[in-house]
Amino acid sequence: MAGTANDSVTARRTVQYDISGVLNPTLIATTGAPGTTYRLLRDGAPKFFLKIDEGTTTNWLDLTLGAFALTGAVNIGTGAQILKSIILGVLQLRTITPGTNIIINQNSNDIQISHNTNEIWYPIQLITNTNVFETIWTYTIPANQSEQIGVRIVGRKADGSHHSLFERIGLFYNESGTAIAEHQWHSSATIKSDPNLDIRYQLSGGVFTLQVKSLNSDTYYWKGQVYRIGLNTL
Repeated sequence: MAGTANDSVTARRTVQYDISGVLNPTLIATTGAPGTTYRLLRDGAPKFFLKIDEGTTTNWLDLTLGAFALTGAVNIGTGAQILKSIILGVLQLRTITPGTNIIINQNSNDIQISHNTNEIWYPIQLITNTNVFETIWTYTIPANQSEQIGVRIVGRKADGSHHSLFERIGLFYNESGTAIAEHQWHSSATIKSDPNLDIRYQLSGGVFTLQVKSLNSDTYYWKGQVYRIGLNTL
């Protein structure tokens, strides 16, 4: 690339320079009067200053560079690829969308990906062999807060001959200072092939306890998920 500049002291000069290193351009050739020194200095892309120094006379000339041609781009590292393609020198980038319980915030200089703390899922599992209720999961409801708690759980006999599927959704409230705890399942579904299997909850002092029951002497495997939503924080 070549640039030309006029100054008030000397005739027209032509300067050739290499701008491949944007942070530190390198002067590669000059033409002009003997003893003339040229330096190309960066002052923010794409503007540079050409300094012409001839003895005691120093002139600053603005030199505005044209647009840089995009020669390529590539995804590096592992994982999902943000770069999709380059079409006519324009980068085509994929956008990021949130999945279940994921929040994406676009800030001035970054993109923040976080978990939605209003809804949290917990895996649960237990092995039982008695006909009394045993605790499989507990949670302390914060004071003066309402919660929606949902349960999906399967109890299965070790040999696979019997099983039961339970789904429950309930609303629960813990009021501080008065020891009042309001609660109820408002949605209930059960698919049973073994009537001896059962689940229940207890709520005492703001502590929610989920329990399961099987049979004496038979081994049962319980596995499922519990989710909770803090209704006060929506």
